[in-house]
Amino acid sequence: MAYTPTDWKNGDIITADRLNKLEQGVSNEQIGPQGPKGDTGEAGKDGVTPQLQSNGTEIQVSTDNGGTFKTLVRIPKRF
Repeated sequence: MAYTPTDWKNGDIITADRLNKLEQGVSNEQIGPQGPKGDTGEAGKDGVTPQLQSNGTEIQVSTDNGGTFKTLVRIPKRF
């Protein structure tokens, strides 16, 4: 059964029945047939997954499958 929203007005009393109607309407909308599988997304740039490493003083990233690493951020010394 389709959900029919309540036309709330100022001064209306909120009752358990009205709240339960709302809850059931929300619940009904979350149940339904599964849709068709979507299209496969495009591969990322060059199909590369960035890799991270740390040498203890900085965090580095590689975008060429670990060939070269560039510094992202330096790790501050602890006091």
